[in-house]
Amino acid sequence: MKLFLLSFLIFFQSLFSSAQITAPPDPTMPPSDPGYADARTFADVLRTGGIDVLSISPSKLTGFFRGIPKAAFYRTDKGILEAIFFPDAEAAAKISVHETPKGERYIYSFTGQPHPRSPGDTMDSAKRMQFITYGNAFILIWGDDKLYETLRAFLK
Repeated sequence: MKLFLLSFLIFFQSLFSSAQITAPPDPTMPPSDPGYADARTFADVLRTGGIDVLSISPSKLTGFFRGIPKAAFYRTDKGILEAIFFPDAEAAAKISVHETPKGERYIYSFTGQPHPRSPGDTMDSAKRMQFITYGNAFILIWGDDKLYETLRAFLK
């Protein structure tokens, strides 16, 4: 009986020690998402600039600006970024970002049209965020200076 129990415990332990714990993959943006076409187009721009797009997912920033239902989360070989897609380049260029350091955090507010979904909506971040406008895309990079410089260099 002891031998059986010992064998069972060793077998059971080997199952758990060989199991790998991995993060679930990012959910893929479905073609039915309002931002799908813009997200794919911008992914092509990134690839042209030498950035390998590993995945495109729905973004939590969808709808952050009133009337703008298009946004995407990109995982690339250079880092992570998000993009909010405006109807045109002129609309994206109207957004101004205001950074306010608060202790070890950063608070971001926005002016221009369209406004954030609720007046006074801000972003509160533990890391400094950087923003680039390219065509109709308003791009957000969270705490990654190297990715920001890479994007800025080829999205001029």
